[in-house]
Amino acid sequence: MLLVSSFIGVLISANTSCAALAARLPRSVASVKAHTPGNKDDITIADFEGARYPDGWTTTGTAFGLGPAHGAIGGQQAVTGFVGQGLVNSYFGAADGATGTLTSPPFVIGRKYLSFLIGGGRHPAQTRIDLLVNGVSQRTATGGDSEQLARMQWDVGDLKGKTAQIQITDSATGQWGHINIDAITLTDHKLPDERTRLLASAMEAIRAAVPTAEADARRPAYHFHAPAQWMNDPNGPIYDKGWHHIFYQFNPYGAKWGNMHWGHARSKDMVNWEQMSAALWPSKSAGEDHVYSGSVFPRADGTPMAFYTSIGDREPEQWGAVAASGDLATWRKSAENPLVSGVTNGADKIAEWRDPFLFSENGATYMVTGGGLNGRGVVLMYQAINPNLTSWQYLGPIFHHPDAAISNIECPNIARLDGKWLLLTSTYGKVESFVGQLDLKTHLFTTEKRGVLADGSYASQLTHDAAGDLIYYGWMHTEQGSGWNGYLTLPSTLRIAPDGTVIRKPIAKFESLRGKHIHLADHSLASALDLTGQLSGKSLELIADIDPGTATSVTIHLRPGSAADIHYDAASRALTIPHRDPVTLPADSDLKLRIFVDNGALDVYAADGAVTLAAFLDEPLTPDAGVRITSDGGAATVKNLDAYEMKPAVIDDRVFGGR
Repeated sequence: MLLVSSFIGVLISANTSCAALAARLPRSVASVKAHTPGNKDDITIADFEGARYPDGWTTTGTAFGLGPAHGAIGGQQAVTGFVGQGLVNSYFGAADGATGTLTSPPFVIGRKYLSFLIGGGRHPAQTRIDLLVNGVSQRTATGGDSEQLARMQWDVGDLKGKTAQIQITDSATGQWGHINIDAITLTDHKLPDERTRLLASAMEAIRAAVPTAEADARRPAYHFHAPAQWMNDPNGPIYDKGWHHIFYQFNPYGAKWGNMHWGHARSKDMVNWEQMSAALWPSKSAGEDHVYSGSVFPRADGTPMAFYTSIGDREPEQWGAVAASGDLATWRKSAENPLVSGVTNGADKIAEWRDPFLFSENGATYMVTGGGLNGRGVVLMYQAINPNLTSWQYLGPIFHHPDAAISNIECPNIARLDGKWLLLTSTYGKVESFVGQLDLKTHLFTTEKRGVLADGSYASQLTHDAAGDLIYYGWMHTEQGSGWNGYLTLPSTLRIAPDGTVIRKPIAKFESLRGKHIHLADHSLASALDLTGQLSGKSLELIADIDPGTATSVTIHLRPGSAADIHYDAASRALTIPHRDPVTLPADSDLKLRIFVDNGALDVYAADGAVTLAAFLDEPLTPDAGVRITSDGGAATVKNLDAYEMKPAVIDDRVFGGR
């Protein structure tokens, strides 16, 4: 490799061990290494590995300091994606308030492409890198409001042989008022396409985080989770060619929200999963910063198509991507994006407009989205007007939230079930269910019964399994960051009872994870029922039928102390689990509970699924599983108790270097 200075530039690319995994990756992602710069005939302008900037580089102002940074500075978010130990970071001085320039000495453009890593703020006129010829900018680029550096390349073939300079500018003083640059290289080797490049970068970041995530004792063993890093909303569940697929909101670069991609996994039974490479990525070249939530639906020819909200430095838009491989690992974004924009909505100005969900009825295909209209949370509906699902007609709002204080609705789902229509909405941290009727002539939904579904979960998704049962997925936030954050509730079947109550029960396949079994019957709680020492492990299933009798309360202690107690107050029929408000159970002489404990994850199904709750425990169970059941204020009886040790599900993340 030829060097302008004594600094060696290296392109960020897929981890060198990715080649060994090529058979399990889409070919375009697996082969990225062979097509990236770093070749012997490349010319490195600077890699910023020294204590000072390379010879001949000059600064003005204070933003760039005296030399390269070594990651984040002061209170800056974590900076990732740079190569080696150093990079240009204009967060020096007064953080985002500092300004200045950093300019290279003159060099001859001796290759067809100029490649570099860039991050920081998106202010095209203020935080930018420029290629100057005779002092005039010939090429310019800005960051993407992200501390994750991404590779960018300019075609400079028309400037070959000319003398040029690099100038990096920070004149912004507000939010994201800084720029990050690294590894500036001249090369004759064109970068792979954006999709291949960005997904390879995401793969490498995930692989690096897997060991930390796997070491956390609170991480669930049979609830689905990402291989590492942050995940939130489930997206686009679909049963296709014998596989259940789940996609999800995913930040490959950290255990906090940001850099939204779609993660992907598939399963034969919705219990054991195979992690796949990330499916959808933000198209930076098209001004896209995040791939928000959405759904997957088959086109008229049977090809699955993903619909999602595209977020960038503009109003939200609804975009599409078409599956390009039978395993749904490879997707191609529609050339007709945006499929639906604010123009489609006519005079209606929708705030927080996002989360498309598709369904069909009477041969027509419809889409619903959430948002706010005139300060009120609404669900909006559209109808497809071509078989490729790329052209849509706006039908208006079909549902206004009954609470005037709700200004926005997220993640609406709608489906026919048991002779009714079921509408789910996510608002202010809970999933609400509305059972009623949808009139496709007037485009209005009429509510007959309202409830809360899987209290503690959020951002629901509905799909049908191979048998046609309606399946519910929800997201659980964990408020921690040991290399991972978030998981999904147990996939559950939904039914509607004659009185309109939505009944939610875990799919039967979870019974395949049952291990050691303890059965007890007719146990008086005059003395505690203590299972300490009888069960081992931190993952359990408990099925209890308890007659409260004259007791004022009954408590199931999942471990010593009260932080993991499930408490029932007989007088009010209020059931309380950790981190959730009390919920009132239907009038019944017995307390019927089905409880799943999975390290830190807790799912509770009460009253045969009429009331369901979920929470994440601050600490997991201890291996001796000291479960006890007690009562206060009178005599209660455990009529039946079945307790099972639960084996872990197979969540195969070897594609990311996991176990």
